[in-house]
Amino acid sequence: METTINNLSKANQVRKEKALNKLWNFSDHGITSFKKLIDNDTFIKSNMELIPQLKYNRRKFNAMTNWNGEQDEYYRKCTEKTKKAYFLYYDESVSTDVSKFVYDYFNEKENT
Repeated sequence: METTINNLSKANQVRKEKALNKLWNFSDHGITSFKKLIDNDTFIKSNMELIPQLKYNRRKFNAMTNWNGEQDEYYRKCTEKTKKAYFLYYDESVSTDVSKFVYDYFNEKENT
């Protein structure tokens, strides 16, 4: 069941507000929250991408032997398991990764 930002449980409502109001240090905008940046129309678009769940570690890979398939198995694990990552874009090329709550807030704001 897909939940929207309006029908969250009380605990998730608190998590959403905490994620939106957390202060971050942005190089162009100083210390501010994502909520203020979204309300000021700083971001132009959002995007959800699938990224690898495991980060490839070259040292770990090189320490493995391939005669019994350890390297092949590790590479397969690093490439097949993915997770969702949410991004907000300042312009067409510069983005920042955000939580699902911030991503949903931006999309709700864009659709209204």
